[in-house]
Amino acid sequence: MYESGDSTRCDCALVRKQEVRFVEFKHGTFRRRADRIKECIPQLAATINDFIMAGIIAPKSVVLAIACVGFQEEFPPRTAQLDARILQLNKLVGSDVVVELLVTDSTTFA
Repeated sequence: MYESGDSTRCDCALVRKQEVRFVEFKHGTFRRRADRIKECIPQLAATINDFIMAGIIAPKSVVLAIACVGFQEEFPPRTAQLDARILQLNKLVGSDVVVELLVTDSTTFA
């Protein structure tokens, strides 16, 4: 859908049957993880909005956005800052689609 150098969209969308997962990779050292999460949000939102506009994502859907930012913990702690990023992402996404945000250092499609 996009040119490979389009830095305004997320890195990939994984599609299986009716399920779509949007992934943005921003790896680095442990420090600056919050900054990397912040950088992922507009790219994830832009791509999700494109899929909504194309009719690939139906209204009232719940989609998963994954920010692969690299960290050592199994799960990052739920903080007010992460909650703010989830809210920001949902405000940037049009329609009545709900976006769940997963912050991780890897992703699988089980």
